[in-house]
Amino acid sequence: MKNRLKINSLLNLVISCIIFILEIMPDSVKIVSLTEPNNVSEVEYVSYLMEPNMLLQGIAFLTYFIALSTIFIIIFNAVNFYKENNKLTIMTLVGNSLCLIGSMILIALKREYVTIHNVIIMVMYLALIIITAINLRLSLLQKKTFDSREE
Repeated sequence: MKNRLKINSLLNLVISCIIFILEIMPDSVKIVSLTEPNNVSEVEYVSYLMEPNMLLQGIAFLTYFIALSTIFIIIFNAVNFYKENNKLTIMTLVGNSLCLIGSMILIALKREYVTIHNVIIMVMYLALIIITAINLRLSLLQKKTFDSREE
């Protein structure tokens, strides 16, 4: 069971690193703006860590939040890989859930800004939540069996 926890923790770390790579790619978010003289749509592709002056209807705040949360999730997963801790696993689960909600909001409300990266990132966050929940369950089962052996 402990070996399965390590494999799941490593998988969490790898997936969260892949998510961050997708987020910093320069074509992660599509910005659509209208030019005034002739009302032509201008499309620009940027990363999740876009310039702060691009606060277009809250999209920059949302993508910043998701990208910065991903950095913390990577740190939590790295620490959790070396030293299993249920509190850290719960924090990772909450962070993944917040990022999934942010990704869903981004896709649901800002359809004109959605790229395939956004959909892949959302699905990967869902996978992270499932794997983290399995890790937490395995860890709690391991602790329960260890405690019952001591009695």
